[in-house]
Amino acid sequence: MSTKKPTKTARRTAIARHETSTLDDYEPTKKDLEVVTAVAKRRNSATPAVQCKVKSDGSSVEIGIDHPDIGMGRILLMQALGAANDDFSYGLLIQLANVVAKGRTVKVADLDRILAMVQGIAPRDETEAMLAAQMAAIHNATMTAARRLNHVETLTQQDSNSNMLNKLARTFTNQVEALKKYRSTGEQNIRVQHVNVSDGGQAIVGNVQTGGGGDHENEEQSHEPSHALAQRPALPCDVQANETTMPSPGRKREDRVPLPRRARRSAKRQS
Repeated sequence: MSTKKPTKTARRTAIARHETSTLDDYEPTKKDLEVVTAVAKRRNSATPAVQCKVKSDGSSVEIGIDHPDIGMGRILLMQALGAANDDFSYGLLIQLANVVAKGRTVKVADLDRILAMVQGIAPRDETEAMLAAQMAAIHNATMTAARRLNHVETLTQQDSNSNMLNKLARTFTNQVEALKKYRSTGEQNIRVQHVNVSDGGQAIVGNVQTGGGGDHENEEQSHEPSHALAQRPALPCDVQANETTMPSPGRKREDRVPLPRRARRSAKRQS
């Protein structure tokens, strides 16, 4: 059975933007096409990537958005940063350029990369945009420390670079936790607790207050005796036995509790 080969357009789609001179000789597999479809789906659902442009005359550097319309370019930048203010978004872009600058030189590729990191976090407001920019800066510094640690020659260099790497890595983790906590603010959390009640027991739902013998009184509690207590017959004055029984919690048999000495004397006189 013959299989129809993918067209040249399909091969270009499979390779996406990574075109090589051997494009005509490559035939994408079914798995390749599935991956391309998944990546295209993510790219279509994401905010359009913002590309930057850099102009330098040796003494100054001009940063801007690579878009035919300047106003539209700034709107795309605000959307990428989750901001509602043009000055904020453009000021944050300049700060990112200072992070990747080497002396007075800013490479547009480096600026595009760090901006893509910030955009990948998908900030939803100015606070998240600032935190995302700091996360991108700390990530770059962490990678630099890791590279330096891999090329140390002395124990002093090893200790210095390993300490720096650990601090930066912990900082990045704290930033992730801070972003997660900030984004979860205002969300309603529902806690479900299970209460097991044994046979014959009763469960009380609500606030339970127990008396501790103090003078504190519950303002909501009535001072009059309850109806159940009012109907309870009074205890007899005479004592019929020297000992009485009292149920012990958690045991089936009953333990005898001796009466006070004064009660036993009174019982003997009556007998």
